[in-house]
Amino acid sequence: RLLAFVALNGGRVERRHAAGTLWPSGDDLRAAGNLRSALWRLKAAGIDLLDSDKFALAMREHTVVDLYVLYGWAGRLIGGTATAQDLSALKWRTDALDRLPGWYDDWVLLERERVRQRRLHALEERSRELARV
Repeated sequence: RLLAFVALNGGRVERRHAAGTLWPSGDDLRAAGNLRSALWRLKAAGIDLLDSDKFALAMREHTVVDLYVLYGWAGRLIGGTATAQDLSALKWRTDALDRLPGWYDDWVLLERERVRQRRLHALEERSRELARV
């Protein structure tokens, strides 16, 4: 959940915001403790995708996040700069957009809808382009 939260928030988030959102019940100290525990469990599992300091968490510089790839693809279609590979890509099928299935936190639902809307906008642009041909 922690990795997903940081990734879905642009790859960088304040520790306090992450703790409060992921562990909303209870007080700030307990949420901060839960965050520290989650960070420790990630490291213990050999998952080294986050940089953290006293104030923030961030995805490591060269971490590839599929959501960012999707947004890049959609942005190129919307902006009219799509490559031949972008135009032939059917990798962004509807089922590929069901991020974090079974997760119903507000922050997940919001991002899931944002991704659907971005994809829809990109496909509408592609449809307009094909209709002109």
